[in-house]
Amino acid sequence: AVRGESKRSTQTEKMPVTVYYTLQKGSDQVDVRLEVENTVKDHRFRVLFDSGVQGNTAYAQGHFNVDERPYLPLKDQEGKYYNELATQPMQNFIDLTDGTNGFAIVSDSMIEYEAMANQEGTLALTLFRAVQNIICTEMRSGGVFPNQDGGQSLRRMTYRYAICPHKGDYNDAQLYRRADALNVVLKPIQ
Repeated sequence: AVRGESKRSTQTEKMPVTVYYTLQKGSDQVDVRLEVENTVKDHRFRVLFDSGVQGNTAYAQGHFNVDERPYLPLKDQEGKYYNELATQPMQNFIDLTDGTNGFAIVSDSMIEYEAMANQEGTLALTLFRAVQNIICTEMRSGGVFPNQDGGQSLRRMTYRYAICPHKGDYNDAQLYRRADALNVVLKPIQ
């Protein structure tokens, strides 16, 4: 049961997205470059993957370690939770595993995920949230700035990530190495 509800607007807009997939010879991952021209205000843009992994714990790279988190947030005495708490932070990788098979995403720019407790083992990654500029100094007052669109991310954006199906867990898949390879570009120096 969910306490708060979010739902889609009935209004729709077109937003151009181009996705490039690269599978290199001998590679065990698919490299992806996604380009989006955000022309729409007040929305969240995510990519969803049906991983096929049936688990209940997600493993996300944190600041100093790998954070283990259940798919669903803690529930209250009535067995309900706020759906906003289902999204969690990540650094450069997120991994779902059942102990035998795993599915990971390594990224250079995504910082939020949601692991869904469904039959498909869906993993959702937030690319961006286009939001209004509101400054809340305390709960009774908020400064609203309707003429400032900085939080709306109205521009062209590029995301790079890798889709990494694997055996075992994040250590077996060497996700730290993959994250470093994507995020720390090799610079040849003479």
